[in-house]
Amino acid sequence: MARIPPILRIGLFLASLITGLALLSFAFPYGVAIENAPVLLYVGLALIAGGVWALLPTQLKHSNEGSDVFLAAVILGLIMRGALFLSTPVLEDDSYRYLWDGAVTANGLDPYKFAPADAAPAPLFTSVPAHEAPSDLRALRGLAAEHPEPHSRINYPFVSTIYPPLTQAAFALAYVIDPFGLAGWRAVLLGADLAALFMLIKLLGAYGRSRIWALMYWWNPVVILQSFGAAHMDLLVLPFLLLALWLARRRSSSGRFCCFR
Repeated sequence: MARIPPILRIGLFLASLITGLALLSFAFPYGVAIENAPVLLYVGLALIAGGVWALLPTQLKHSNEGSDVFLAAVILGLIMRGALFLSTPVLEDDSYRYLWDGAVTANGLDPYKFAPADAAPAPLFTSVPAHEAPSDLRALRGLAAEHPEPHSRINYPFVSTIYPPLTQAAFALAYVIDPFGLAGWRAVLLGADLAALFMLIKLLGAYGRSRIWALMYWWNPVVILQSFGAAHMDLLVLPFLLLALWLARRRSSSGRFCCFR
């Protein structure tokens, strides 16, 4: 049997821990009281994953692994993310806002015009009677009535969305893939994540560094758990940020970059 490189051993251990955390997430259903959930076990496993990840630089700086090992490392990162695709967000509810915004946008409505509470089937504070409501508000109320569970779980329901148009487009794409489903939203995040990995490899190459250092991002438990477990949207900005850094490096290398004096 072929010897497993030390880097892949770390990846296999991380994948096992992330899978365990994904399974443990089902002990955190929506609305669970903290005292009734295995918080210490979850945090303990997450800390162990962070400690294992912290060992990675000691292996990377001496690594001269080939393409086959790097491909296996990328696949391990995908396995970590895949383990969380059906998991439950642990003590998080931001995703309900994303799913609602995506549904509103995908249905051709303005997510900035009304707060989710305005669309409640039994309005919480609006003074507009149902028969006097504008057509778009009636459409929103119909959407909320068809999907009462995700709508009722939106945090800060009296505030209209704060997310910019490009983010709304990502939410809408998730709705098209899987209406009001986290799997569709996580698929959109995975697309952004793969784009970020690609740009990070390009950026490392521009600085003359080995692509193996991209594993510091690709296997990062915080990135994986917060993006695919908690389903936070922050990952969407990374491909654009890395693209900007890569373009800046290319311009600097070509001698056309003007530094401030």
